Amino acid sequence: MNDGPRSSIKSASIFSAFLFLAGMSWLGCVRETGSPPLDTLPTEEQVAIAKADVEIAKASMMRDGKYNCCIKPACDRCLLKAKGCACADMIDADQPVCTDCGLGWKNGNGSIPDVEPSEVKNVLESR
Repeated sequence: MNDGPRSSIKSASIFSAFLFLAGMSWLGCVRETGSPPLDTLPTEEQVAIAKADVEIAKASMMRDGKYNCCIKPACDRCLLKAKGCACADMIDADQPVCTDCGLGWKNGNGSIPDVEPSEVKNVLESR
């Protein structure tokens, strides 16, 4: 069953996340069993590992249908604050999105066709 543009966007998101993770793994940025404790690594490596872990978690949640972001690249805020993203669903329901997604739309990173960035409001704007 094809849900039109949203289905294609979701598939592209999953594929993009897969490619990113494959590249990060190839570069050795993802932690392996037996790796030294994170706090003993240089800050730059800690940041690279944290970013890779966030991308891994988002890819997993996308695969499980729990991360339906409305911007590209997908936001991090919903993962860290809500443990899932429904911002694309919120746009469909004419409801506010998270602040990261709202800013993403304002910066031209919206990923849903036929949605005007000026119509997208974030949770802070709706108060």
